[in-house]
Amino acid sequence: MKYLSFLYFILAATIFKCTAQCSFIKCSVAIIKDKDAFVNIRLKPDTSSSITGRLKATDFFYCLSKGTWDKIFVPKWNDGKQLEGYVYNSSIQLLRDLPNREAREIIIAVFKKHDSKGTQKENSTFLDEYYHPILQFLPIYISTTKDSIVFRKYLELVIKDSGSADEMLSFAIGWSYICTQHLVAQEVKRIENRRYRELITNDLNWGIANFWVSDDGKRLLKQNPSARKQATTYLKANGLYRKVE
Repeated sequence: MKYLSFLYFILAATIFKCTAQCSFIKCSVAIIKDKDAFVNIRLKPDTSSSITGRLKATDFFYCLSKGTWDKIFVPKWNDGKQLEGYVYNSSIQLLRDLPNREAREIIIAVFKKHDSKGTQKENSTFLDEYYHPILQFLPIYISTTKDSIVFRKYLELVIKDSGSADEMLSFAIGWSYICTQHLVAQEVKRIENRRYRELITNDLNWGIANFWVSDDGKRLLKQNPSARKQATTYLKANGLYRKVE
């Protein structure tokens, strides 16, 4: 899948803080502000620079810097090259800055779309361009709102996708747990079906075991032992710990 290389790039560019809330410091999922227009992506941060592509109101993209012009990456590819460039800052709306109600509506809409399966090609495109960006944003939303219903809906989708090789499913559960331990543990434990609960528990442990973060924000691919130890201790206390090979 093409998304994998981009996913790992985003992981390397993302810093988490294991506090009461979860913060994406260098990578933010975004949309354009004007729902009735489009925005040009420029090769360089200048209106005279060549246009590399266009963003529609329905497009998600990753904003990696903040300034008058923002460097962005779009999870779309053309002839093997990923769409990227610069967009004027005033055109960008970060999902994390949306009112909770609007953010919830966007998440639910993507979840519903994901639940209605299309062809294999349609599903692959949808994962890259819509589902994975929302899963990047989900831990932020959950940590801010404590919205157990939305997280419950996500777990239901993961159960339906059981057998999928999509690692992002486990990452999203693990990241959500790092951000909001009590809520995630509570929702996993309330799953009545034992097989499904074990499935989610394994995904949770895998997501945490592969949670990349650094203490100082510089060694971005160095696993943080203190964060992992803290998470593991809480998992054991809740009977949710599983050894990951």
